[in-house]
Amino acid sequence: IIPRARFNASGAAILNYFALPNALGGRTLAGNAFNYVIQKSVDVPKQSQVVRFDFKPNEKDTFFVNAQWWTADNEGFDTSGWPGGDNNRWGISSHYLYRDNGMSLNWVRLISPSMVNEVSVGVRHDSEGFVPSTGEIDRLTRTALKYTAPQLFPGNNTLGTIPRATGWGGLSQTTVANINWLDRWGEIGQDYILPSITDNFSLSRRNHNYKAGFYLERIRNGEAPGGNWTGTFNFSSNDSNYTAALGNTGHPYANALLGSFRSYAESSARPHTDLERTLMQWYVQDQWKVNRRVSLNYGARMGWYSQWSQRNLDASNFVASSFNPAKALVLYRAFCVGGTPATAACATANRRAQNPITGALLTNTNLVGTFIPGIGDKLNGIAVGTDPNVPHGFKKPAPIQVQPRFGFAWDVTGKGRTVVRAHGGVYHSTRTGGGTTGGNLVSNPPYQRTVTIDYGTIDNLASLVGTALERPTGLNAVEVITKTPTIYNYSLGIQQEIGFKTLLEVSYVGSQARHLGELRNINGVPDGARFDPANRNPFSAPSATATGALADDFLRPYQGYADINVVMGAGTSNYNGLQVQVSRRYAQRFQYGLAYTWHKTLDYANDDSSNVSYPRPYKAFNYGPADHDQTQIFTANYIWDVPSLSKRLNSNRVVKSLFDNWQLSGTTSLVTGRAQSVTFTYSGGLTDNTGGENNGRPLVLCNPNRPLANAADGTPVFVDASCFARPLARGEIGNAARNMIRRPGVINSDLAFFKNVRLREKLRLQFRWETYNLLNHTNFSAIDTALTMTLNTTTNEVTQTNARFGQPTAARSPRVMQGSLRLSF
Repeated sequence: IIPRARFNASGAAILNYFALPNALGGRTLAGNAFNYVIQKSVDVPKQSQVVRFDFKPNEKDTFFVNAQWWTADNEGFDTSGWPGGDNNRWGISSHYLYRDNGMSLNWVRLISPSMVNEVSVGVRHDSEGFVPSTGEIDRLTRTALKYTAPQLFPGNNTLGTIPRATGWGGLSQTTVANINWLDRWGEIGQDYILPSITDNFSLSRRNHNYKAGFYLERIRNGEAPGGNWTGTFNFSSNDSNYTAALGNTGHPYANALLGSFRSYAESSARPHTDLERTLMQWYVQDQWKVNRRVSLNYGARMGWYSQWSQRNLDASNFVASSFNPAKALVLYRAFCVGGTPATAACATANRRAQNPITGALLTNTNLVGTFIPGIGDKLNGIAVGTDPNVPHGFKKPAPIQVQPRFGFAWDVTGKGRTVVRAHGGVYHSTRTGGGTTGGNLVSNPPYQRTVTIDYGTIDNLASLVGTALERPTGLNAVEVITKTPTIYNYSLGIQQEIGFKTLLEVSYVGSQARHLGELRNINGVPDGARFDPANRNPFSAPSATATGALADDFLRPYQGYADINVVMGAGTSNYNGLQVQVSRRYAQRFQYGLAYTWHKTLDYANDDSSNVSYPRPYKAFNYGPADHDQTQIFTANYIWDVPSLSKRLNSNRVVKSLFDNWQLSGTTSLVTGRAQSVTFTYSGGLTDNTGGENNGRPLVLCNPNRPLANAADGTPVFVDASCFARPLARGEIGNAARNMIRRPGVINSDLAFFKNVRLREKLRLQFRWETYNLLNHTNFSAIDTALTMTLNTTTNEVTQTNARFGQPTAARSPRVMQGSLRLSF
């Protein structure tokens, strides 16, 4: 028992924020204990307003103005953008607020019966913000909780909240509540298009229809300020270097109550992304009706754009070719006096921190892994935006993009019953987002650094700044010489009238994309590095469960930095699909449409913020079905005007009101499941089977996508765990491909029926009833794909111990019905 007199006021303030247990003795399906339950419902109000004004001063000119305001909100404990996990989404209610407002002025000029020009000038402003719910900040302020300890950079904490607390190592619970929030919490980012100008000119001349035009826009992308602006405490008690002499009580909550911390980190600044760029496109095209059976459509679109760049130039980029190993920052290394034991860790009394340059030994072993002052260049390989020799936006200017397009339609018989169509075109994605292609460069050095203090007390933070140790930090980067993402789209199809007012269309559709953005960590620990005897850590002993290797920062290619994530235009994707469509025009009160697609979409990464496995064999470890790939899709839609019963029964007002003017409409979808990857963990033996930073993958012994018998509790199982095994050889990285398993498919039918009642000549009432998932079919949306391989040290057998593997973890909506009454006048 800790006497109250020893309580640290600020440490107690942090603990006082936590709620009291409300579910003592609770157990999850996996058997894990919990003691707190909260309903994470989210309110999602939306509001849209549109205004249009038309003005026609004469027969040749038409003006109209559009203005729109859109607001969408998410409020609750589980809002978009909040740090993931139940341990972070339990006690702080917040808004994710999005606004999109715009206005355009349009002028259409009829120059002659064959010439028309359209001009549009518009402005747009959208914003997104993570705004605290009403009263939340009042509960979190330092004043309200009586938190009195100093902060290193108080000017960053504009909300005046207590620090975050996210380190509770040493507790047996699997989900321990944190005090945590988004780096951008309490701020709003702004995007502007100022302005955009569009002009389209069309000319009809004989059997040609010419078009030309241009588009110009100026864009600003502003992200809310980020960074660790309140500071973050780690009170973990399971660090062997955090001894009782340094204040460790052996329990993280007791550490917090006494004001003793394992580590504290805080950002020196709160950088603000404020990017800008200019985009311009122009085109010419011609639709040429060669004769009554053949039409051609050809043209080209050209484009130019500037690179995203920080307006105040306060950003930096890592350029690998500029990195000089001779100027690299140097870390204190672990050293064992008397030599490192072959099979044991160095005795505590013999441990030292060594300056590898001078050989000097220091008794403070907490220095190991931190920078030696005065050695190396802190901006080694880093280009700053204010350098006149650095390209604007850190990228070489892009050339003019030329995008030709061509298509034709051929009426085979001249009767309009059989038509062949084809098209091909080149498309450049010049309008990329700013968040991953320049916006994250503002947090690089020298504009933001993270100060870390180890093993101290809360009240003495300010006096400990001089002891703050600098460690390698991660960097964000973009390619200096990069290519614009390019998409090649093409199709060939045939349309055939098959009678009964029905059209059959069969098409092959393809798309090839090149130079797509992807994220590569060029400073990860290479596979096998931890197995190299030269990388042995004297303070750790190699064993059946540990490599005994040096910390990762000693093993990276670019010394002095942690992960370096570079957005590169190296990705590719391809789509090939057979598309079949049958459609019947509305006739005799009925129309329907059937569509079937059989396709495959393959890529290397989901988007330009997705990491690829690097530097492993690029294709083998990254190329596979896209995250959104669904091999087969069948949909049907229909509309039926129910025959009026008044024509068959006595025609009176009651019969007409009840049984006439009904309409049914609906859709049915049968879709195969999306692709997904398997994750892999191992316990009971050497958990690090790759010896590098990238995780290993399981061995695949058979096709795991096969139906299995239900689990003992009746839960369906969609993936066969027996098809996977752990790589046993040290350094074996496995062979499981990306996205090799499939989630369950979707079977869904929606039905709507409505009735129109004419009350008066200009007064109508409509009753509508809609049913979604009509059959109330259970459609699972996610499955457990986490393999857990466990070694039995007695029998030396490895088994898969996750009983939930392959079983569903979430489902789409059940049947939902809604009704409405609409009065029109």
